[in-house]
Amino acid sequence: MRKHPEDDPSGALPDRDQLGEWPLSLEWLTIEVPLVRVAGELTGHTAIQLRNTVYAQLARCSRLVVVDLRPITRLPPDGIAALVQIAYEAGDSSIGLCLVTEPNGAHPVGPALHGAGVCDLFDIHPDPTAALRTLI
Repeated sequence: MRKHPEDDPSGALPDRDQLGEWPLSLEWLTIEVPLVRVAGELTGHTAIQLRNTVYAQLARCSRLVVVDLRPITRLPPDGIAALVQIAYEAGDSSIGLCLVTEPNGAHPVGPALHGAGVCDLFDIHPDPTAALRTLI
């Protein structure tokens, strides 16, 4: 797993009381498939915490990690960089990575990934259920 100086070695999400409104959540689609949901802007600290959280899930699961970006309001370059790092880490681990985003061009994720020329790194689905079907 790649390490970064700002990474929390545990991969744990910080205590919600320390940060107030927390933009990440972790749920489970199945006993083996985590769903990481991101809200707001995927920038700065949120991008770092997303990367740490997904890295921790990649270390724990064997088949698939799903990242729900539908609540994202903005995807700047540092957010794209975090997603690219996550995609490479998943590939290096031979674990599937699915992004969930709105299928239309009005949502910021698709146009941002397309504009950066990195769409081919991702398996993109309109909802978590569609992402889960990639295991079938």
